[in-house]
Amino acid sequence: MNVDYLKKISVEDPYYHGLGMIKLRVRHTQNKFYNYHFFSNKYLEQICDDVHNHLYSFKSKLVQGTAINEYYKYTPVDHETEWVLEMTDCLEGQVPEVIHENVELELIEKIQTNEGEGYHCDKDDFHRFVPVSDHVVTYSQHYTEDGHRGLFVRNKSIPFVCAFSEPKQKENCWEIIDSILKENDK
Repeated sequence: MNVDYLKKISVEDPYYHGLGMIKLRVRHTQNKFYNYHFFSNKYLEQICDDVHNHLYSFKSKLVQGTAINEYYKYTPVDHETEWVLEMTDCLEGQVPEVIHENVELELIEKIQTNEGEGYHCDKDDFHRFVPVSDHVVTYSQHYTEDGHRGLFVRNKSIPFVCAFSEPKQKENCWEIIDSILKENDK
């Protein structure tokens, strides 16, 4: 896999996501699309790291690298905690909507996925994706329609940061993708 090939099959420009990745949507077949996600501890800053769900269920394969999925359960409570459950569309100037002011957060499972292996994430799962390798590349397919707005559990002591608040130029994204692929080929 190389950048020239990815440029040919891409259907949108790549973009930076604050979870520390660049997302690239590509054509798989005539009417099916997939997403590559390029994570890099070396080239990409992670500006937010909240436990979150997704708008859709998906299956993913690690093309390169190793990562851990941490799965969590939250429970609304009546006493003060360090965690809050919020929802946002992450639009400019939007303040997240508080769903539960106080929640307990419990880590229920950690699953390591290695290069060539796959995993799935249901739209109702709350998780964190933690790259173990310097660079991780995933290839993902949605298998449900968008279900709901994104929810996330945030530590109250850390201010909200929208994952799309620090965009990168598409040329810069392509350069980072190229560097990740070249370094993984070594």
